[in-house]
Amino acid sequence: MSNPVPVADEPDSTAVTYRELLQHSTSASEAFVDVQTPPGHFGVVVKNVGGVQTYWFKGTLGDPAARTVARTQHGVGHYIGGGVLGGTPAAH
Repeated sequence: MSNPVPVADEPDSTAVTYRELLQHSTSASEAFVDVQTPPGHFGVVVKNVGGVQTYWFKGTLGDPAARTVARTQHGVGHYIGGGVLGGTPAAH
């Protein structure tokens, strides 16, 4: 079983919402919860300016107002924080 991905304890004041992220993405998966998802969070895989990325949100599955607390940029790294890009690099 996998350990949950590292995420911020709380979204920061500039964290994007699930709704905002979808508006800035060219494609997106359905919102999901899997073995890597921390309790009380959900994820979505999108393609946007940063390429293919998984974003992690604190909140109820699919809540459009949930805010980003981390992202995994596929092939690049994992970042804690709430922006479409940026964040603090973290091991994943």
